[in-house]
Amino acid sequence: MTSVIPAKTLTLRDLEQRFQLRSATDPSFFQEWYQELPSLTAQEKQWLDRVKANYLNLTKSHPILEDLTKMVVVSPLLDLAGFYQEPFEVETEFAVQITVPDRETLVQGRIDVLVLQGLFGVLVIESKNSGLSLEPGIPQALTYMLDHPHLHYPVFGLISNGSNFLFLKVRSEPTQYALSDEFSLRRGQDLYTGQCEVFQKISFLYELKPLQALTYTTCKPGPDENHSQTLKPLSDGHSLKNFALSSYIPYSKFLSGWRQK
Repeated sequence: MTSVIPAKTLTLRDLEQRFQLRSATDPSFFQEWYQELPSLTAQEKQWLDRVKANYLNLTKSHPILEDLTKMVVVSPLLDLAGFYQEPFEVETEFAVQITVPDRETLVQGRIDVLVLQGLFGVLVIESKNSGLSLEPGIPQALTYMLDHPHLHYPVFGLISNGSNFLFLKVRSEPTQYALSDEFSLRRGQDLYTGQCEVFQKISFLYELKPLQALTYTTCKPGPDENHSQTLKPLSDGHSLKNFALSSYIPYSKFLSGWRQK
């Protein structure tokens, strides 16, 4: 009989044992959170100052619950990074169901915020109540990231309780993960040089690198649902973002792939 486990109850050891997930030992595995970060404009910094002031003002009265964390802090950061504009798509409370390799266990949960750019630029966001440690959210976010149907591309994650932020990256072959340093809204320039700039870096990531040969999977009706196809590299000057915008791999097929692996 198949047993069902809530994603929020899993530990890092569970992920290591059930999914063979390993912590990356190479420092270059996750350079996106600290290398070549974009600079913020004076207007963007002014807007971030307002986000910080709003959060600190609200915490004077009562602890901020998860939904308010998303509204007051996470949503403005997504806006500044351009995730509410094309070619990105945003899903909230996205239900996931993961079959453990032993085929006898299902892991179920809901992703708080899921950002997609076709096959690319995926960001999984897990929000927590203010004052709570980010540690319990690490295995939960990693679990959702492991459910990605195309882990040969990097998948990024964020855990936030409103005041603190931690970025994650997962990629397969073999399946590894790494974490950024923990940023704090209350500490110096962290809101500028940490959270917002990393968001923008992830947003722009595939504009910075030309497309190489890819293998992707689309879902088709019928018994043979999985169909792989190798794509030739695009010519110089064409970015991965422009490739996604061409709708050759539409968002609907990607989302279908996530749900119907």
